Amino acid sequence: MMNLLIWPGINLALRDLPVLAASAFEITTDSLGFFPRLWRSLFPASPQRKDRLADRLANVFRLQITPFKSVGYQGDVVSFSALPTDFSGNIIQGVKFNWESSDTEKLLIDEAGRASLLQPGIVRVTCRAGTATAQAAVLIRPGNRPWQSDPEWRLDQGSFTGSTSTTGSTSDSASRVVASLLDKLSPTAHAQTGGYFGNDFPYDELHSDPSNLVGSPRNRVTEPTRMGAVLPEGKNFKFALPIMGLGGRGIGTGLVLHYNSRLWSRHGNAVTYDAVHGWPSPGFSLGFGRIVAYGPTNSTKYMLIDPDSTRRFLGTGGTRSQVVTLQTSDGSHITYTGSSYSGTLFFQDGIRVGFGLINNRLVPTIIHDSNGNYITISYPYVTCQSGCPESCVCPVYWPPLSIDQITDLLGRIIKFNYDSDLNLTSIDAPGFGGTAQNPITRTVARFNYESRTVSGNFSGLTVENRPFGNVNFI
Repeated sequence: MMNLLIWPGINLALRDLPVLAASAFEITTDSLGFFPRLWRSLFPASPQRKDRLADRLANVFRLQITPFKSVGYQGDVVSFSALPTDFSGNIIQGVKFNWESSDTEKLLIDEAGRASLLQPGIVRVTCRAGTATAQAAVLIRPGNRPWQSDPEWRLDQGSFTGSTSTTGSTSDSASRVVASLLDKLSPTAHAQTGGYFGNDFPYDELHSDPSNLVGSPRNRVTEPTRMGAVLPEGKNFKFALPIMGLGGRGIGTGLVLHYNSRLWSRHGNAVTYDAVHGWPSPGFSLGFGRIVAYGPTNSTKYMLIDPDSTRRFLGTGGTRSQVVTLQTSDGSHITYTGSSYSGTLFFQDGIRVGFGLINNRLVPTIIHDSNGNYITISYPYVTCQSGCPESCVCPVYWPPLSIDQITDLLGRIIKFNYDSDLNLTSIDAPGFGGTAQNPITRTVARFNYESRTVSGNFSGLTVENRPFGNVNFI
């Protein structure tokens, strides 16, 4: 009996003999369980080899670039992201991308996918991961970006099909398009395809009047409750729902859904609905905040919106395209250097956040820590409804602030998913375990909506920014 136990296992150590003897003794009471344990003791399974970068790259079958086409102006910064999937459409996590520009004199792009637009023209951006490649087209118009309303922004983006072929001078054709923006506007040109297209309606009282405060303003009375915090001065109730937390190389990726109950704010004899519009529905905030520029075009005011919707006044600068340096005066000492189209936010702990104008909103596209580690945030500009990005003739425009994906320095991707009405429905994040051959992505949040109308019955007050028709609320 002992000879049979020892012979099959060449690597069987003497210290394992008492374990096997005990197992043999229990065979009379656990005959079925003995043999699996015996087999595992004699032939232990080899540990699964961890994926290497080469393994992950070899399994990338398709790359999808966001945005697949865009229109920018000299001095703009455009952020690109890539989604790598295998043959079955599963996301491959931990992939390194290589970004290239077809004309470095017109467009420079870094390893994070942030492109600086230098000279007018049409440039092709290429992303590579293993043997998979994908391309996006950028039309760079001459001069600084003009101030644009949301319809003008969408018309400007939709005027470029994404083709690299053009007739005549790019500069001349661009000038003609810009000059005719207002003439081409029509009520049906930018019909909403779904989702909540909230309009910003900012003014000074949003950050200066205690009755309008939301989030976590400094030096204000806060009443904690079991469900969340209450600001007695503004009668605002807030809570936070953690969705995802990824530890990382220096800087982690934390995703939290914040809610603030105060949707109506007041200035003078007017009340304004969702003055700094929320996403994914009114009252909610999901992401990394943004900057709102408002006021006269020759004396632009800047207001920082924290991830929890706290409003901080940065200061007043020059024209919308003029680069200024501003700082908060509430004791947080947050500094912004840039314009209403792009810039960088500096925090006291060394964190810096790069901003770009996307869907006509100034939003963060990259976050650096003090050691140079970073995470990137990408947003969909436009989607081709016909499914043919190369010659898109029926584009779909996205609700402002919609996030496409978040990618950290390790190549891990948090993906945002939407329904046909462009409402956020779920968020997917890297799962535990899995290999490049069998990737695991788990759903960490799902969202459901109810359609409601917004009442605007305020006696003696002017009602501003109230949406007409139904709005989808979480």
